[in-house]
Amino acid sequence: MRIGDYEAIVGLWRRAGLIFRQAGRDSKESFKKQLEAQGGLMLVAEQSGEIIGVAVGSHDSRKGWINRLAVEPSHRNKGVALALVKTLEVEFEKLGLPVYSALISDQNKDSISLFNGMGYSCDEDVKYFSKRLGDDL
Repeated sequence: MRIGDYEAIVGLWRRAGLIFRQAGRDSKESFKKQLEAQGGLMLVAEQSGEIIGVAVGSHDSRKGWINRLAVEPSHRNKGVALALVKTLEVEFEKLGLPVYSALISDQNKDSISLFNGMGYSCDEDVKYFSKRLGDDL
């Protein structure tokens, strides 16, 4: 992934129905900072020069996170998301990270199915809390 991919990625996120905050935490400036910090974990899948999939990986030095996984609707169910997640898992393993995680909305049945099929377990007892210092964060 490169900063020059930003507009194409935002377009893909829109077409995929992903919620993102372009005026805040998902702004081009924030995106650039994340690329500089953890660029090797920010992946795109391309076909014929077009971005058809994206996965944003990150880590806190003990756990790898799979974020912003999206596939162009016309390319779904063709292994793109699976390949992106497997690539992130390899990168997490290289970093010595023993746990891989993803937060998935209950409504996102495709992602739930993907991660279930890849051997991820769902912890139904976990509640996600966040404190945001602004609406776009």
